[in-house]
This record gives sequence, structure tokens and C-alpha cells, in this order.
Amino acid sequence: MLFKQLLVPVAPEQKITSSLNNILNIADECESKITLLMVIEDMDELKEISQYSVKTLDILDKVTKIYYSQLRTLVSELKGKYKNIDFSVQVRIGIPFIEIIQCARSEGSDFIVIDSHRKSKSHACQRGSTTLHLMRKSEIPIWSTTRELHSSKKVLAAIDLDEQVSADLCKRILNSAYDLCKATNSELVLCHIWELESEGFLRKWSGYNDTDIAILKEKMKIERARKMRALIDNLVDNNNAVNVHIELIQGHAKELLPTFIEQNSIDVTFLGSMSRTGIAGYLMGNKAEYWLNELDATVVTLKPSEFISPIVSTTR
Repeated sequence: MLFKQLLVPVAPEQKITSSLNNILNIADECESKITLLMVIEDMDELKEISQYSVKTLDILDKVTKIYYSQLRTLVSELKGKYKNIDFSVQVRIGIPFIEIIQCARSEGSDFIVIDSHRKSKSHACQRGSTTLHLMRKSEIPIWSTTRELHSSKKVLAAIDLDEQVSADLCKRILNSAYDLCKATNSELVLCHIWELESEGFLRKWSGYNDTDIAILKEKMKIERARKMRALIDNLVDNNNAVNVHIELIQGHAKELLPTFIEQNSIDVTFLGSMSRTGIAGYLMGNKAEYWLNELDATVVTLKPSEFISPIVSTTR
């Protein structure tokens, strides 16, 4: 996956944080095109009032012009530092996450980049409602930053080998992470966390003892290692351009993956999102949102190619 076209939504008077500067540095290296987007939140009441007063329309027109002016000023500042980026600006009126998805489609964006770090949040890694909506409902990958990158230059691709997860999604995760590593001269960590979820059942109903369980786990580990090596062998550019190594971890992913990311100073983590409600193979529903909020790291979420967004396309 290329990093040639990025959509970066920004809030009015938003400052460019160090975490967002990291993304801009990558975009500058890749000579990317970036669209800066501001969304004026749709106010249904103003539509009703506009039937009786043209002043309401004047207000929206003034706000739109102010937003365009802010974006152009921001672009002028950024061009001085990021000379290889081709910037453009857009202002839209509507529900933020819907307008962001619509704009990303119209621009042909490779990623939607969200600066999730806000001082107003209860803790630094907390992601807002717009980010979570995008992660659930956008077919376009979401790049959510929360802090400045480490100097380790490590990128993690979290791979789920369960049958319910499509091979296509695993390849998208791996190829996207690999492309980023090539662009930034980073190391790729291919991580798979697994556990024998039926261990209690096997012990209770099938008479498995400690030795039986240990033998079974070892066989499962060997098979998972084989599948992970096969993924590396099938990389789109298997020319040793990137240092790749495999991490097989046995245990509960909810607890172990955030710990591994923190202890190994991972810069960017690529995850597969199977549905609007969670992260494939790790957590579903409300647990997924809790996990994402607890993970103080930059996260990229990708959907399988067959995913159909509930957000209907519109023409402008």
C-alpha cells in the first residue's frame, strides 16, 4: 500500500503536535499529497432557522471562509518545513466522521490520519468518538496517532491466524506495515498472540493432563510458526529490503499485546478490524474500544477488502 495520498482532518485552531509531525516527516520522504480537512459540524436547527432568516446562511458562509483562511495559513507554515508535500485544503459541513469518510473517498486517500492526542482527555491515549466511528465504519485505513514516535524505528504487524480472519486481511496488514518500513528504514515485527482457549474444556471433559496439554500447545505453536514464515515468504517485495522477525506469544492478547508494544518501544502498530465493533481475533464490541483507548501508541487499523462501509457515498 502506498503512502501517496493522505487525508488529515484538523480542528479549528488545532496545533500541529509532535506526533502529527512524525507523520508529516514520513509523508515528506514519500513526496505525498495531503488534504487538510476542517468539518463544520452540521446544525439541523440552523437549517430550520434559515427558512425564516437569510442571516443564518451568512453565518455559515462566514465560518466557512474563516476555516479556509485558517487552513491556508496552516499550509503556508507547513510548506516551509515539508517542501516535498503537495498540500490542498477542504472545508465541509456535516457530521464529522461521515464527512471525513466521504472526503477520503473523493480524494482517493490511502490513509485517514487522525491526531488523537488531546490534553483535554482523561488520559493521554484516549481516542475520541470520531476516531472510533472512523475505525468502525471506514473502509479506508485509519492512522491514529497518540504520541511522539520512539527512536527505535520498529513497526509491528499484529497477525491473527484464526480461520475467521481472511488471508486477504493478513496480507493487507503485512504489506502495509512492510511498505512503511521500507519508506522509513524501520524494522518489522510480525506478532501473533494465541492461547488454547479450550484448555479447561479439554481437561474437564476429555481427560487431558498437563503432558497432553503441553504436547498439544507445542504442535499448535509449530503450526503457527509455519504459517507466519509463509506470510513472510509471500511478501510483495521479498528482497531483504526490510529486517523482519517473528514474535509468537502465548497468552491473552488483551493483556499481552499492549505490554509487548510498550516494552519494545513500538512506533506504529498495524491491526486488522473485522467489523464495525472490534479488532479481529483480539477483542470484540466494547472490549475493543476499551483496548484501543488503553493502548498508548500509534495505531493503524485496516479492514478486509470485502468490507462494505455503512456510510453511503454522495456526490458534491
